[in-house]
Amino acid sequence: MESVLPTPFAYVVTSTTGPAPAFSVEFVSEDLDEDVVGHLYRNLDDINEELIGTGVVGPGSLDTVRPPMTIYWGRERETAGCYAITMTLAHRSNYEDTLISKPKDRSKTAYVTWWVAHGIAPEDLDFESCPPPAPQPSSR
Repeated sequence: MESVLPTPFAYVVTSTTGPAPAFSVEFVSEDLDEDVVGHLYRNLDDINEELIGTGVVGPGSLDTVRPPMTIYWGRERETAGCYAITMTLAHRSNYEDTLISKPKDRSKTAYVTWWVAHGIAPEDLDFESCPPPAPQPSSR
């Protein structure tokens, strides 16, 4: 992955006011005329998992310059706390007929996870209360 915004190496701080945060990943892949599908999840592989956004970028090749996969999180209804926001990237053929399902083969899927301090200062968070990144080793 070429560039990830915001950086996954620090908490992302959000609130219920202001613009919806954008999660963006630049990528390069050989797609053989197949779209790349991105999903944005809140707490992937957790009992509180929720698909919060989907994006599609048209096919390209290793030398194609294309836009990053960018998906916005409309978080107005979320309670304050720590969330793991995970973006998955996979080719369209890695999904069932509907694009709202998870990718069929995790080994053919890219994952980026951000920890989001929503409505609370990062220094006030107990990192132990944050969900783990996905996918978990024991997952499907």
